[in-house]
Formats: sequence, C-alpha cells, structure tokens
Amino acid sequence: MSTLDVRDYGADGDGSADDTPAIQRAIDDASEGDTVYIPSGTYLISHENQNKDRGEILSIRGDDHPEDLTLTGDGDSSIIRLAGGHSNNLQMLRVRIQSGIKGLEIRDIVLDGNNANQPQTPGVGHGILIRDAEQSSHGNIDILIENVYVQDTVGSGITPQTGGVRVNRCTTERTARHGISPDNKDSAPEEPRVEVTNCLAIQAGTASDGGYYGFDASGGIVLIEDCVSVGSYQGAKVTPATTEATFRRVRLKDSQRNGFNRPTSGGSCVTYFDDVVIEGSGGNSFRGSSADKYHLADGSELICTGGGVDVRADVFVTDSATFDGAGGTWYVNDSASGSALLKWDSGGKAEIGTLSATNNAGDLSVNDNFTVQEENGDAKTDIETVPTANDVGAWSGDGSEDTIKEPDDSETFGSWTPQWESTTDDWKIISGTAFEGGHALEFTQNSTTRDRYAMSWDTVGKPSDVEVLDRFKVPNFNQSGSLGNHARLNIRSSGEAESENGYWIEVEAHENAFRLGKYTDGSIKTLARFGTPMEDTFFYRRFRADGDTLRAKVWPVTESEPVDWAVEVTDPDHTEGWVGVGSFDPKAVETDVFSVGTSGESAPGPFADAPSEPDDGSSDDETVTVDSLDVQDVTDTSATLVGELTDLGDTASVTCSFEWREQGRDEWNTLDLETLDEADTFSAVLDGIASDASYEYRAVAEGDSRDVGGVIQFNTKNRENNLSIDRFEVTNKSGSKWSWYDVDWTVTDESGSLDTVVSELRYKGTTVAADSTSVSGEKAQFSHELRVQGDVDEIRLSVNDTENKSQNQTVNV
Repeated sequence: MSTLDVRDYGADGDGSADDTPAIQRAIDDASEGDTVYIPSGTYLISHENQNKDRGEILSIRGDDHPEDLTLTGDGDSSIIRLAGGHSNNLQMLRVRIQSGIKGLEIRDIVLDGNNANQPQTPGVGHGILIRDAEQSSHGNIDILIENVYVQDTVGSGITPQTGGVRVNRCTTERTARHGISPDNKDSAPEEPRVEVTNCLAIQAGTASDGGYYGFDASGGIVLIEDCVSVGSYQGAKVTPATTEATFRRVRLKDSQRNGFNRPTSGGSCVTYFDDVVIEGSGGNSFRGSSADKYHLADGSELICTGGGVDVRADVFVTDSATFDGAGGTWYVNDSASGSALLKWDSGGKAEIGTLSATNNAGDLSVNDNFTVQEENGDAKTDIETVPTANDVGAWSGDGSEDTIKEPDDSETFGSWTPQWESTTDDWKIISGTAFEGGHALEFTQNSTTRDRYAMSWDTVGKPSDVEVLDRFKVPNFNQSGSLGNHARLNIRSSGEAESENGYWIEVEAHENAFRLGKYTDGSIKTLARFGTPMEDTFFYRRFRADGDTLRAKVWPVTESEPVDWAVEVTDPDHTEGWVGVGSFDPKAVETDVFSVGTSGESAPGPFADAPSEPDDGSSDDETVTVDSLDVQDVTDTSATLVGELTDLGDTASVTCSFEWREQGRDEWNTLDLETLDEADTFSAVLDGIASDASYEYRAVAEGDSRDVGGVIQFNTKNRENNLSIDRFEVTNKSGSKWSWYDVDWTVTDESGSLDTVVSELRYKGTTVAADSTSVSGEKAQFSHELRVQGDVDEIRLSVNDTENKSQNQTVNV
C-alpha cells in the first residue's frame, strides 16, 4: 500500500495552474490499497471542452481502477476548484461503478464549483456523481464519502445513484440544485440502500425557481439519518421513483418553501419518520400526496413549527395517501397559514396517536378518514435528540462521542479570547502551504446567522495609541442579497453583545469596498470606504489609532506596501480597548499574520512574500512585467483580449501585443497592438475565429526585456440554435377546486441533441407546479397534465438540449 502525492505527478495547488491531468494521473497510477493524497492547497481543474461535453473532469471507474482506493486530503485546506467558463453538463468527480467497486473512500477535501464564474446556473452538473452500475454489480459496491465539503456548484452537491454508498459527515453549501441527492432506483440495484448520515445542507437550491432540496431522496431505498438542512429552497422530498425512504432524527429548518414535500403524481413511496423537526418553512411544513404510505415510528415525534407563511395549509395531504402514526405524536405549532392548520384531502386513512396543535392561525380541516386517539394543547417546538447545524457536517466529529476529548480552550487559543457573540467553536487552526508559517486562524460558522463575532488578543492589554497589521483572505464572499460583510480587524474595542464598542475595518463585498466603521453601544456608523476587495486573495491591512486620528490602508500581498494611508479620519468616541479579528457574516475568514505596535510604534511586517519597497528607481534589476487579464465581449466569432503593462523597467516605451491559438495547437499566432509609455491596460479584438471553439491567449510586453503573462482560456459561443418549439397547446380543465391544464407539445432539434422538456404553471412570477420529460433525438412530442390548488396566471414551456441551448414560450391564462 502506497501514498501517491499529486504534487509528485505535477500538481501545483496554487489556484491558477490546471492540475486536472496531474490528479488524474495519480488516480490512474494507483494499485489496490493505495491512497491518492491531495495536500493543502487550491487545485484548479478544468474540462478540455468547457462548453460542450457532458462528462466528468476527474473520474474513478470500477473496471479500470483498483479496490480499496482512498482519495484524501488535509481537510478544509485541500480545495479542488472548478475553473470558470464551464457549461452545466459536467461532474467535478465522477465514479463509474460498472461491474462493481469496493473499498473506495473519498474524504477530507473541499470541492468548490466556483458558481459565480460559470456561464449558466442552475445546471445539471454535480460536485460528486456516483452511478453507471451494471445489474451484475449487486453486492459488489462499497463506497464511503466522508468529511467532504461541496460548495457553489451549478448543479447538485453529492449525488449517489447506486446502492452501497454511504455519505457521512459531509456538508454542501450554496448548491444551485440539490444538496445531497441519493437515487438508486434506475442506475443500480436498490439494495443495499444509500445511507446519508450526519450531513448538513446549507442553502441548497440557490436557483430558487427550480424547486430544489437540501436532501432529495429521488429514487430507490434511502436512509437520511442525523442530518440537517438549513436555509434551502425546500428541505427534503421523495418522488414517484422512491421505493422507501427513512428520515430519522432529521431537522429541516428555514426552508424558503416546503419543509417536506412529495411533488408530482404517480408512484407509491413508503416513508418512515422517526423524530423529525420541520421549522420555519415558508410554504407547507409537510405536504404529502399520491398513493404514498407515511409511517410515524412508535414512541417518536414529528414536529411542524413556525411554518405555513405563504400557503393555505401548513400540513396538506391529498390523493390517496395514508398516514400510520398510531404510536407517535404529531405537534403542529405556531403555524401562520390562514386557511387551515392541517388539511386532509386524502381518500386514504390516517391514524395519529396524539395530535398537539397550539398557537396556530388556521383550524383543522379533515375528513372522516382522519382519526386521532388523543388531542391536547401541549406546545413543543424541538426534540433534544435531533441534531442542529453545529452538530453535523464535514469535520463535525468521528461518531464516537464517548471517546472524544473536549479541547482545552486555554491550550488551543492561548491568550486569544472570544468576544461579543463568538465562542471558541467559531474558530479553529488550519494548515496549508499558502499560509505564513504553514498555519492560519480560521473563523467560520455553520449556521446562517449574521452577528458580531470577534476574538481579542490579550497579550497587549487594552492599548490607546495602537497599530495593528494582519494578513488575511476571504475564500468566498457571500453574494446573497445585501449580505457580504467579512473579515474585521478591531482596535479600541470593548463592551458586551448588543452593546459593542470600538473601531474596525471589514471587507464589504456587496459594496466592492473596504469599510472603516465603529460601534457605539451597538449602533453602527461608517467612517470611510476605500479600496477594492477580492475573494480568495491574500491582503495586508494596517490600521492605526493616534489620539483622535484613525488611519488605514489595505493592499494585496503580491504588491509593495503603499507609502500613503488610504484613509485618515478623526473620531474621539473610543479611547482604548482590546485589539483582535472577527467577522459579521458567517463565512470563512483566514488570518495567518497578526502583529501589534503600541505607544506610537508600528506593527511589524509585512513579511516573507511581500516584495521590498522600491528604491529611487535607478536599479539595474528593474524589468518589464505584464499580466494577462480576463477575456471580454465573447461572441461566436470574436473576443476582446485584455492585458496590463504593470512595469516598464528601464525602458521609456514598451511594445505590447497578444499571442493566441486554438487550444490543442502548438504554434502561437501574434496579434500586434501598440506602444505604451506608462503602465496601463491594453486590449485588442480577435476577430474571424470559429464558433463553439476553445481558444487561449497571453499578453506579451517587450522593452529592455521581454515578459509574457499567464495563459487565459475562453470559448466562443455557439453560432446557431436549431432548437425549436413547434407545438404548444394548452387545454383548460380547471374547476372550482383545481387549476388544471393539459399541455400538448412538440419540439425539434436539428442537431439531434434533445434533452429535457419542462411545463410550468406559474403565478405572479413563481412556479406553483411543474412536470418534466427526458427526451432525445431530433423530435419529441407528449402531453403534460398539471394541476394545483390556487391561482395560475401563465404557463411556460421550456426545452433544452445536451449542448445547453434552450428555448421557451409562455401562454397567459
């Protein structure tokens, strides 16, 4: 058994070089029992055809790769990031089962889908996709995914589509589609089941009109146990393809729409609930339908609390669904639904042992098929044994709680003390080669709560005249709504939670600026804004207080420290206090240098990686330097190439140009440009190139020396869209109770690449019902039958193909 370090196969882990071939070579070179090791670093991966090919980037195949293979890293400092510019039809890591694969473990890594830099979202891509099992693989599948963090994917986070897969202590965050989506109905034997345990889904379904879920039990036999969904578009669901689903000790919190949902019609799923809490749903807390059979385990509880804001009934069951809960208790509390608390429109029978309904806006609306052995007014909104977001997810524990030694905070943090709303749980030490000294202090919160988190450095006491310097980065900004306040550097701070005092600098992503602000008894005032922050980029900050004067400057660590302060303001309100670091938004912040100067002294630094201050400009060592910047204005036949001349060296003028080629070619073509006599950006239009093709370029500068910038890749757009909707006919079958429509359609695609057709009933811009059909070839036709209780003002039909082209039409009703 050997350990294969991907760096030995050519991986850089610097966040800019394409490490795909090196990682795949290490996987392909592994033998039985080997470990492929991904050390701390950021490893950029990319598909050779970003816009067209539906397939994997990294792959493990059952028929080609050995058993007992482990793919592992150093935890949250080992990041595999998808390069920008990809289509939605891809998988960052795909495991093809084929005839079987046993002993495969994927653990201790971060997969970053880099959603903000992908051209389309939501997409059908995945962070990890496991599928392609032959029926002969039954009993020959054993896969564990553990301590894996998947974030910002254009599609779903982790999708195991075969039995014999265990997903344990994993976290998905801001996935455009589902967080974790087990489905072993069609692509593999149903047994053994897919097991998802101790997992956390945060803000799944960021493409909020798509109806996506934290936990999507979309087929076969599935166990969801000791898991939490927080802030997802919807919490959890089963589908017509689901045979059996078990939700045991599960929390579905703050779903934008439904907590638990059974969408669409058809099928007959058996669903077991055993101590489940559904809280704060914007739609139904619980929605059941079809011929499904729901069971509440004897002695267990189902709690629906604080939901029903945008619906007529908080708990809503229709069709012929049955509910067997004779030995359990169902609590429905604090429902905001105005029409009904619990609406039983099903022809199937329901029996509940104890029903407790308190403080609800609506009333029970049930028929004779719904029976309750006992009703009471007990209020209960939580179950102690059901985990919270802080209890589960990646690196949350090893499952052996009896043997876990609680850390000694004094040993871990020394003279650092949590302040205001922070606890020691919000901070940890991480390692990585990008950090000075190999380690950093990381702030991160698994919850979605924004608050005033801080940690003081007590060695210097509570100085008055003080200067603080730190080296920090924010791996990912929070771009949701008005959020995005990260990475605070505090001086002269004091007070308690809700009455905080002091001055701070933060990264305010949504304003594209650094902000100098202050708290006075918890009230905020902005004193100045300056600079341009960037995510996943190390900066130095110097923050100084002399008497009533506050000064600050921030600069990337790759640049020399500016001579002048960026801002200087006067404020007399706070005269002394502790110094430290913190944040307001619960996103990761990494700080690996923190130094302090008191009594008028400067804080030491910057350190190793910062270039020295320039001299008087007469040095013979100065050379021409140039950077390649991101491409702009890409069409099907042209693109604007951009570069930046950053230094002329000792030359009065420099000739700037671009070299470009189609990806895969050896020779560069030259695009001549202009002569510059000062540092500036330059650009040129590359015209007459092929559509739907992959190109790359680099900026070139020649003066007293020659410098070449990094290689930038881009893809031209597809010139033609031969996808069309040929027939879109709507038949209104609505009655007094239902808005009911038949949608008859015919679609064609001259390229023969049809993929999916979706019909949607919409009201005031929101999808209230939908049906989809997978299609292929050049032409397809079908009818969708859709109905919903409620109003509909338009019907939309959409078709897309495997090359991500799409067409849609809308009919107002």
